[in-house]
Amino acid sequence: MNPTPKTKQHLSRVEAVIVSELQGATENKNTLSTSEEENVNKKQELQLKVSSMAGRRALKAVLIDLSGTLHIEDTAVPGAQEALNRLRQASVAVKFVTNTTKESKRNLLERLQRLNFDLQEKEIFTSLSAARSLLEQKQHRPLLLVEDSALEDFTGIDTTEPNAVVIGLAPDHFNYQTLNKAFRMILDGAPLIAIHKARYYKRKDGLALGPGPFVTGLEYATDCKATVVGKPEKTFFTQALS
Repeated sequence: MNPTPKTKQHLSRVEAVIVSELQGATENKNTLSTSEEENVNKKQELQLKVSSMAGRRALKAVLIDLSGTLHIEDTAVPGAQEALNRLRQASVAVKFVTNTTKESKRNLLERLQRLNFDLQEKEIFTSLSAARSLLEQKQHRPLLLVEDSALEDFTGIDTTEPNAVVIGLAPDHFNYQTLNKAFRMILDGAPLIAIHKARYYKRKDGLALGPGPFVTGLEYATDCKATVVGKPEKTFFTQALS
């Protein structure tokens, strides 16, 4: 998905320009240079731009979104691998941030490596990681409304007799019975934690509802405000850089 206006408020101008550079390079694979001389020139231009900005703003890292920027489900965005390889040759660290809650970090890494992206697990920071960090800090026992494939990232978290509601993208669990259970827990004082509040996301067959509408529904029904841990929250980007 494209960054929302609120997202851009939290991203520094430097980060926004670099992400724009990457997205522009991946927009159409046919626009990538085919001659060696053009490739060298483009690489040098990108290196100079990143180095110059890094010097002026003490740039710590380039934060790159994953879903919709590098890949869409099991398909790489055309030209993304080449653009990432060029960016890695600049003198700046690269990290990847994502709100994906459909799968664990390990599964996500394996998916990206199958698509020939050169990255390591330590370079990826997910909204699931941010949610786990908050749960550990507050010592909450969550009712986890996430896909089963994402539960791996909450291994070791006590979920017996839950006293908090954590909601991500969980199509298989967004039914009346489960949402009503969450509703009653919140009415009884359980905090509502939203992994993120995206309204929709992009799939190969088109746009699909994100967790945002379901979080907002619970907020409306319980007259409470959710704590959001994923993008575009400033704390999410701060954690990603730590």
